[in-house]
Amino acid sequence: FHSLQRIKMMDMAVIIGAKSIGLGFSFNEKPEPDTVESLSKLSSKVRLCARESISQKRLLRLLKRPIELVADVAFLLQPKDSKITKKVSTWINKQHGNGRIVIGINANYKLVNELKSKNIDGLINVYQSTIKGLYSKNKKFSFVLIPHDFRKIKNEFNDVILADKIFKTLPRNIASNSIRIPSPFSAAEIKSICRNMELVLSGRMHLAIACLGQETPVACITYQGKFEGLFKHFNLKGMTINPEQSIKPGNLVKFLMPIIKKREKIRKQIHLKLPYVLELSKKNFI
Repeated sequence: FHSLQRIKMMDMAVIIGAKSIGLGFSFNEKPEPDTVESLSKLSSKVRLCARESISQKRLLRLLKRPIELVADVAFLLQPKDSKITKKVSTWINKQHGNGRIVIGINANYKLVNELKSKNIDGLINVYQSTIKGLYSKNKKFSFVLIPHDFRKIKNEFNDVILADKIFKTLPRNIASNSIRIPSPFSAAEIKSICRNMELVLSGRMHLAIACLGQETPVACITYQGKFEGLFKHFNLKGMTINPEQSIKPGNLVKFLMPIIKKREKIRKQIHLKLPYVLELSKKNFI
């Protein structure tokens, strides 16, 4: 419904003589037929931009019209320092001063929708057991729980509630070297905080973009086929795991440990490609 509304607004803009651009967006492998039909009827004067190459190829195949490759506009967001960022950064710096490795953990409560075999309690257990599993591999790991969406719709969970519940299940020896980022906060504040971590596990696309924009390695639990194209911008492979694989016992630890070990190499690759990606992001507005 929301997609159809946006497509209609792009068409209306052309009718009244305004410049109309579909800023960089993703397009999943199983789009709604109504969405495809509406896009195919768009005026040729509407400029459509795909935020990664996989979506671009899907759109080109289905629409048979020019689709420009860009990067997500969120790459252009400038980090912002605040009382929250200073508090978290001070804590992280203290961990570093003690020779610890700081890992960010973002749990996306909407993954329950992707995992028909799991409920919220099951999802909490997945993350708690993952943190415990990582800690068992290296007692120098510290953890930052990063809620990224604190909206609460009706009686639904959100990332904040999920992060709090995960934190409460952690053993004392792990919790003493862990923190949950205080909320509410802005996307710019989160981007500032991402700068100081060695690695982040994210279930959210825009948190992953914030990390990459700060040259911080990020590994992702995927949804809607969005993340693979993002990492193609940086020529990075093996940085994603699908939801069904992620919930199998021990799988997230097995997935993350090799990435943690090569984090400095990954950081250098991000540094190398980031100027190119920022230029692609600016192309949304050219």
